[in-house]
Parts: sequence; C-alpha cells; structure tokens
Amino acid sequence: MVRLCRSQTRSDPPIDLRSLDPTARRDILRAAGEHAVLGLCLAGFQRSGAFSRWPDDEVAELSRELSRLRRQAALWDLERDRILTLASRRGVHPVVLKGAALRTLVYREPVERAIGDLDLLVGPEAYEEALQVLTEAGYENRDPPEVRSALRLHHFHDRLRGPGGFAVELHWGLQPSRAPFALPVDDMLARSVESGNEDIQMRALCPEDTLLHIVSQSLEDGFAQVRRIVDLDRIVVRYADLDWDAVVGNAEEAGLTRMTALALDLSRALLGTSVPNAAMVRLRPPRKVQRHLRLLSTAPVSVAASRRGRSAPADALYLALIDRPKTRLRHTLRLFRGRLDPIRWVFEEERSAGPSIRMWGPLRAAKLVAFVVISYVTGATLRFTPAGRLRWRTCARALPYGALTTEEEVWPASDGKTSESAPSNAQMPNK
Repeated sequence: MVRLCRSQTRSDPPIDLRSLDPTARRDILRAAGEHAVLGLCLAGFQRSGAFSRWPDDEVAELSRELSRLRRQAALWDLERDRILTLASRRGVHPVVLKGAALRTLVYREPVERAIGDLDLLVGPEAYEEALQVLTEAGYENRDPPEVRSALRLHHFHDRLRGPGGFAVELHWGLQPSRAPFALPVDDMLARSVESGNEDIQMRALCPEDTLLHIVSQSLEDGFAQVRRIVDLDRIVVRYADLDWDAVVGNAEEAGLTRMTALALDLSRALLGTSVPNAAMVRLRPPRKVQRHLRLLSTAPVSVAASRRGRSAPADALYLALIDRPKTRLRHTLRLFRGRLDPIRWVFEEERSAGPSIRMWGPLRAAKLVAFVVISYVTGATLRFTPAGRLRWRTCARALPYGALTTEEEVWPASDGKTSESAPSNAQMPNK
C-alpha cells in the first residue's frame, strides 16, 4: 500500500500492480481503508492499467467503489464551495484547513484525499459572524451546554452538523490548551494566501504553515496514519520552492522541531520525499534522544493501536518528541495524574467521573512505564544475536532515530544515512 502511495508522487518506475494475486489486492485495500487512502489506491490501480488483467467481476466492484468515492468527493467539494460563497457574501473569509484544502491544492484529484468534515479557521473577531453564516447554511451545534463549555475552555473548535450528513469544525485555534507546542494562529492567519484553481479560490495556510499543521496532526494521531505522511509528501512535491528556513524557524518557535524531524524522516523513508539535508540536520534532536527513539522502535508493539485510543507506544513517542524539558516534565506529571486530556470524556461520551476515569491516569502511566522498560530490554537484547544486530543496523540506517514501525525490517540505505529517495524495489512495511 505504501509503495502504491509513493508511486503516485513522482516519475520513478511504477510497481507492477497488474500481477497482484487476489489476497494481496484485498490486503492492500483493507489497509488503505484503515489509513483513509482507499481513493488514492483505487485511482492508482485504475491509472496503472491493473484493472485490465483482473477478473471482470472484481474490476466492476472496484470501479463502482471508485465511482462512489468520486461522487462523495464531489459532494464535499460542492458543500465547501457553497459555504465559502455564503461566507464571502458576508465579508467572512475563513482559512480552509487540512484535507478540504489539500485535496484541491496538492493532490491529483479530490478522491485521493478523503475527508470526514470541513475544517475552517477564523480569527476571534470573525468567529461569531462565521458561526452565523453556518447557521444560515443549515448547520447547528448539537452538543449539550456542558460539552460546549468544555470545548471552549480546553479545545480549539466547535462541531456543527449540517444537512445531508455534512459536518464542519469551526476553529478558533489549532491545538488543545494543554498541547506541548503552540502554533501562532494570528501569525498563520496573517500569512495565509489565496489558493485554488480555475474552479475555486479559497484561503489556505501558506505551504510552510500547512506543513507544520499537518505535522501537529500526525502527533495527535500517534504517527499511525499513513494519510498524514502522504499529505507531507504531496506538499513538498507540489511546492518545489518551499522556504525550508521558514519551516525550521517556525518549528523552533512553536516547539515542533522533533515532531517535524520524525514526520519528514518517515516521509523520506516511506515515500522518497526530497527534503534538504541541511534542514534535517537543524531539525533532528540530540543523539541521546535519537537513541531513545531507536530503542522504542525495537519493542514488539504497534503504534497503530493509538488510533483506537492513546496507547503506551503513542504516549512514549509523544513525550519523547516534546522539545522543551519543562513542558515535557509538566506533561509527564499530568499523564501520571490522569489530567493530560481534560476533555477525554467529551469524545468518549462519558459524562461522569466514575471509576474508569479515576483509574485511567495510573493505568495509563503503568502501561507507559512497562512499554519503555520492554523497549530498552528488547533493544539491548538485540545486540547479542546476529539477526538482532542486523535488524538494529537496518532500522538505524533507514530511519535515523528509530521511527516506530510494525515490521521487522525496512530497506537499508547504502550510505548509512536516510536516502533522499528510497529504492523502488525495497521491502516495504505493510502500512
């Protein structure tokens, strides 16, 4: 699946999709659905000519699914354009975030970037006016008063439901109140630009700010979504003149350097994204942190579990990627006390502080400590067997400071460093 995502970004020889056996095809599509890149993979299958050598009944089913996804993408784009038109008439110009903007700006066609809602960002002076626009467009906030108050205090957007099953998240910020980083919303709004094509014009974050915003979203996902890594790759490919000095400077100011380094290293390793070495040198954390992350990568636990709730691997990664020591200590103490996410109950629809809530913090902390201990023991043990040493060296060469993977090996880079473009015939992780 990852190789298919990569093959759509540049002119290197495509992988042979036509000869895949039925089991491999089902596995690719299952994984693609889990990582929200099903439209991207189906469009890649169609463009590659793979359908011409597959059974007619299977091709018909996949073609119907691709057509359904294209219709769904078109409906989302029409709804986005309707809202932007209504807002423009009222003098409100929201910034379109994440997939709703990227699918038009950096992807080949909208179906390649799935979305589940429209994310719009406005300044505080325009928030009530934007809310009124959405109300007139048929949207309503169905959250009870206590949830709205909690979101306003600790979160960064309201959730509105509209006709036809559409949803809008109206943002006044870009991270929770207790996030270990701080994206400067006012500065990013000031740097936002008019973007789009001949069909639609919209305001979007500038490419450098878009990249950092996607990095922050990757951290919230526990780096478990291939979709976010593909977003980064598409941004870099689309904007060849990306200002890397600005990316590094803004990441340092926001406290996102380690997170940005890991996200870009994953994109380089998995998708062959071309990132200047000078930028990576400035972003990468100290060697002791690199060793710590490499040790975490050796544990036989998948970070993908974080998509079903914050897991111990995701917690360990989250804490290790915090730039500032005081912020890291504060978040560690909050985690042990069960106070890292004060609005967890909102998203899990738990309205009372019952035993599960009271015990959540200590249990979560115990799992984190156990995972770190297992990681260090596993990492140390690997050094005493030939197979373990090979795995350690292979992981170290491919992902310089141990990005968490679920496979035993990833491809080695011949020079001992992360390559600018990984070989197309390399062994790829299932994700």
